[in-house]
Amino acid sequence: CLSHFSIETLFSDIRLYESQNDLSAVQLEYGKLQASVAEVEERNRLLKSKYDALLERHQHTERAYRKEELSGSELLEDMIHWKQQAAERMNDRNERRVRAREAGLNKDPEATANKKFNFDKVPQSASSPSSPSLLRSESGKRAERSHGRLFRTALFWTEISDVVPEIWWNCFPSYGVIALSAAVIMGTTVAFTFHIFSSSSLSYSLRSASATSPRFLGSIKDLFERKRRGSSICSLEEHLSTPSGICLAARVPNKAIHLLDAHELGINAVRFSPRSNLLATGGTDRVIKLWDIVAGMLHYRGTLDGSNEGITSIEFDSTGTRILAASYDKSALFWRLDDFVPKFTLTGHSRKVTAARFMCNLRQVVTGSADRTVKIWDLQRAACIQTIEVLSYCSDVVCSEYYVISGHYDRKIRFWDSRAASCTQEVPLQGRVTSLDISPNHRELLSCSRDESLQLVDLRRSNTRMAFRADGFKCGSDSTKAIFSPDGSYLVAGSADGTVYIWNVGTGNLETQLPDMHSSSVNAVAWSMSGEYVVSVDKSRRAILWSDI
Repeated sequence: CLSHFSIETLFSDIRLYESQNDLSAVQLEYGKLQASVAEVEERNRLLKSKYDALLERHQHTERAYRKEELSGSELLEDMIHWKQQAAERMNDRNERRVRAREAGLNKDPEATANKKFNFDKVPQSASSPSSPSLLRSESGKRAERSHGRLFRTALFWTEISDVVPEIWWNCFPSYGVIALSAAVIMGTTVAFTFHIFSSSSLSYSLRSASATSPRFLGSIKDLFERKRRGSSICSLEEHLSTPSGICLAARVPNKAIHLLDAHELGINAVRFSPRSNLLATGGTDRVIKLWDIVAGMLHYRGTLDGSNEGITSIEFDSTGTRILAASYDKSALFWRLDDFVPKFTLTGHSRKVTAARFMCNLRQVVTGSADRTVKIWDLQRAACIQTIEVLSYCSDVVCSEYYVISGHYDRKIRFWDSRAASCTQEVPLQGRVTSLDISPNHRELLSCSRDESLQLVDLRRSNTRMAFRADGFKCGSDSTKAIFSPDGSYLVAGSADGTVYIWNVGTGNLETQLPDMHSSSVNAVAWSMSGEYVVSVDKSRRAILWSDI
């Protein structure tokens, strides 16, 4: 029994020893864990201190940012207000100048009526402007002139030989001027002889064109002032009326003479230059491509890039040396053709810009956007000078004198007085407006809408005069373009099925359908100022040159 008890005691001692060892190990681990906890708590305390410091700095920075943002918004409001006041002052000065000019002309109607420009038909072999022959209007009475008077006359001729063609373009947009033949000073009367030719090389003569209309006198004054200052007539810094080329007779195309894939993606816009020798196409691939037209073929000239998204519209200025484009990237871009990099970008819209147009002078442009605004920009400062809030998505804009005309998704055409930013007239239609175009004589407005029709609006009465439809014609998108021919005799638009339709304005009937050469919806069309070419572009990147040659 004693032996059995001793063995149990021994085992108990062994278990006790093992338990004590386990307890020591646990206590050691516990101590390590306590040390780790203390270390973590210290790190947490340091991190909390850093976090508190960063939070305080963030709050201070946020307060400073809000203060600067408030100050910036106040400065922006002040700047916008100042620009509006400057624009109003400029408009007031222009109106006073026009009223004063008209008042001065109305003082002596008889004297005014006697001052005429005479345009006589002369043989084509007449002397050139560089060596004009002096004519005499009165025999005997004005036969002899002093050397001083002749010298002044020669100086006058040196100046006027440069500017008279420009005056003619400004004041008589119904004819094209090829050459100025001769001039003579007769008291207060100036007689000019012009060679005037149509596209078919026919000559015309005009007599007794008034030299005393406000527009004519204003053009003379402005052009001579620019001449004396030594600045270019076409500079952005100067205000001038926009000259426009004239097409006496457009030819209706009947066949495709050149077809090519002009872009990597769909083409949204196309436009001829005023001289008809250059074509611009704008696509979803974010670039504008330039094409020379030589012997009925499109030859690639270069690419204008700078847009971050697709191009929606293209516009040449009246000189053909500058291009304005609208883009999906909420901006409009301005290029000079001697530089393929944008001169500047007009930003300020909050959604895509659907249209961008030069106004009636070269200093301002107007843009329409899906953000329900129409903006007027000063190109000299590259800044917005007026924002017109509209009630609906703007699909297109055009300009006429002091008025901006906009087409909208709510099936209305709106007329805006740009001087007061007020809507003066609304014309309701039966479908969403996709495009607008003004006739060459500025008397009619063409609209294309999603009710599958083209509408002709009389601008003098602001009402719809005629509707044009055709079996099979259907707008392919909310931006389908329809345009006038350069002589105003025809309308042209592309359909969703790839067909190009041409209507006769005089009869109201469909003139022709161009053969089905497109494989997708036609987005836009252009008609050259010479009247001999039509170009159509589609969603599948194809451009087709049409003619009757």
